Order: sequence, then structure tokens, then C-alpha cells
Amino acid sequence: MQFGMPTLIECPSLEQSLILCLDLGLDFIELNMNLPDYQLDQFDMDSAKKLFHQYGKYPTFHLDENLNVCDFNASVADAYINTVIRTISLAKYLGAPIINMHMSEGVYFTLPERKLYLFDQYKPHYLSRLRQFRDVCAEAIGGDSIAICVENCGVYQSFQREGINVLLESPHFALTYDVGHDYCVGCGNEEFIMSRIEKLNHMHLHDATESHNHLTLGTGKIDIADKLALARENNCRCVLEIKTMESLRKSVAYLKSITKTVETPLALNKVRPTVTDASTNDEKLNVFQALFMGREDVHTRRWESRDGKKYGYTPACRNEWVKSICVKPKLKCAVCKNRENVPLDRNILARHLAGKDIIGVYPMLQDENCYFLAIDFDEGDLEKDVTALRTVCETHEIPIAVERSRSGNGAHAWFFFNEPVSAYAARKSHQRF
Repeated sequence: MQFGMPTLIECPSLEQSLILCLDLGLDFIELNMNLPDYQLDQFDMDSAKKLFHQYGKYPTFHLDENLNVCDFNASVADAYINTVIRTISLAKYLGAPIINMHMSEGVYFTLPERKLYLFDQYKPHYLSRLRQFRDVCAEAIGGDSIAICVENCGVYQSFQREGINVLLESPHFALTYDVGHDYCVGCGNEEFIMSRIEKLNHMHLHDATESHNHLTLGTGKIDIADKLALARENNCRCVLEIKTMESLRKSVAYLKSITKTVETPLALNKVRPTVTDASTNDEKLNVFQALFMGREDVHTRRWESRDGKKYGYTPACRNEWVKSICVKPKLKCAVCKNRENVPLDRNILARHLAGKDIIGVYPMLQDENCYFLAIDFDEGDLEKDVTALRTVCETHEIPIAVERSRSGNGAHAWFFFNEPVSAYAARKSHQRF
């Protein structure tokens, strides 16, 4: 189970949020699109991608709470739908698995004896617009593992429940259970959500009383342990939706007191891998990409001779073997003017992990820093040498990851850094080991 934090007013920049997220040992940040800095026209997605990569975290998105895709003004409704479609594109680019949304109740007329909701009065229009919204979003998401999760606020009106059922007909829509909101309305949505438990994908966790929510965990009346068990059983991500840094820190401390799920990152680990066999491919790829962070403008591909006696790695080139452009083997790639390096992206990494391609990463960045170090064992007593290195690392509480080499006759030991380290310093530490 993974835990995240909301965007805080006290952390106006994305990097400040990421620093806090790393410090607290959390996994992701839910970017709040109610805030001006996270509006699509102002958000620097390239800079954000680098920052998430650097800190080994990932985003989820919280859509504008004014979102109303069923507005009777078609121009307004279409603008909101377009916002969601653009957010889906951004989620794909940043590797965000969740887009959280509120279900608008729209406008109501106050009659002498009751409120008359216009969406209820004109329900065919309301449901038709939701079907349109659902189908457009499903087409935009395509084969990606992105879920649009509907969050409860007040008690759902009957027409809203019908509308949510329409959305949930698509596998791309799911539910967010905001336990604090629900407690404040007498748990009026609990039965509706529990009856659709297979669609529960996301949780907003905060404590509450009958009149106040977004309280520090352990200071209200909610059975937090019970909600955590529900989230764990349904493989939900949990946003600790606490609104101040102090309360967020206290809430993480409270979680640590009742569960061992949330841990503080170790000194040399840039990310705490929390994937399991049940994790999605995107979640596994997020961890792999965050650990093996090198140059993104170039990567290498493994080649092998037909008889299998020769092999090596060469920079991936868009023009390799392209007729009239590539002149191999007459001219070496290193001096070819037509060489066009292929950037390293998630699709290439995914193919590597699936065994479809074998690639290599350049660990040393262009500023001569690096994020990880490898020690290669090819000679001597392999088992004895690796055991000795493990013992040294355990004595000094240094995290280490060991794997067999491709040939099976050697081994690699990996060390990951919280921040960029000069390649010279990393190499010196290698020599000391």
C-alpha cells in the first residue's frame, strides 16, 4: 500500500513538496488543480517530470472542484471536459495513475418545502452528458493504466448516484473514499461505496469529528486502523489529506505507531521500493526509473554477432541501417555526422523489462554527477566476495542490492543515492569498498 500527501499552501513550489514528501517517506503527491501554479496553462510539465524523476516520487491529480461536465451551458461543459482530457495527457506524460474528481451537484432552486436540483429535474440531459464525458475520457486514456476516481463530499443525491453508476460502467472510472468527508455527513455514502467495493481505488485519509475534518490522524473519532485495513484489502493508494506541514508530520508519526507500512527512507536510498506482485506495470516502472536514473538524451542497445561469439553495446541511433543515411560498417558511429541519438523514455524501459530489448543507461550525467554506483564481480571467489561486501554494508547500515550478471558467472552490487553525487566521489567510494 502506498501513501501520498496533498499539495500544501506552505509548500508553494513543487520541489518544496517533493522535499517534504521524501523526508516523510511518502510515495506520491496529489497535485491540486484548484491552485494557480497547477493550472494546465502555467504548469511546466518538463520541469515537473525531471523533479519527480530526481526525487523518486510520482504524482496523482486532483481536478478543480468546480468541475461541471454537465453544465447546461455547452461551452462551459465542453471547457471542463477539455480540461480533463488535457489532464489525462499530462498524467500519461508524468506517469500519474490517478485523476481525482468531485461529482458536481449543480444548481438548485429553493422551494418552500425542498431543494429542487436542476440535474434531477432534467436528468436525461444530465445522464447523457455524463455518458459523453465517460466515453471521451475512455478514448483518451486508451490502454494506459489511469483511473479517474470520483470522490465523495456531501451525501450523494439520488441523481448523482445514478450518474456515478453511468461512469463506473467504464473500467477507466473508479471511486475515491474520503473517510473524513463521509464521517461529517453521518457516513451517508458508506453503504453506496461499500456496495461497489470492487471499484474502490483511492482513499483520502484524515481524521474528523461530526463538525470538523482534515484533522491530524488520531485526534478525531475515526477508526483509522479500520480504514487502513479497508485500503489494504482493496489495494488503494492513500492520500494523507492533512493541510499543514506540522499536522502531516504528526499524522505520519501516528501511522508509524499503528503500522509499519510507512517508513523513513534510508540514508543512501533515493526511493523506497514498495511494489509487490499485485502492483501495476506502471508502478513497477516508476520504481525502476527512479532508481536507475542517468542521462535521458541517449541510451545504448546490446548487439550480438550471428555466431554469438561477439557482443557489446552501442548508442541507439534513429538512422541505424537506414538506407542512404547509415554507412556502417564503412564509418564508425562515433564519427558519423548522421548519428541521431534516441532519448531514453518509459516505452523503451518497459520493453527492456519485458525482455523485448536489451539496453544500457549512461549513469554519469553531463555535469559529471551520478545517482547510482555499480560494483562488478567477475573474478575470484564470487560468493565469498559478495558476502564480505554485504557484511561491510550491513555493519555500516548502507543499503545494497545484489544481482547475478547476465552470464550467470558474475554479480553486480548496486548503491543508490538520495541526490546527485560526483562521479569522482562515487568511484572513490567504490575503491574503498
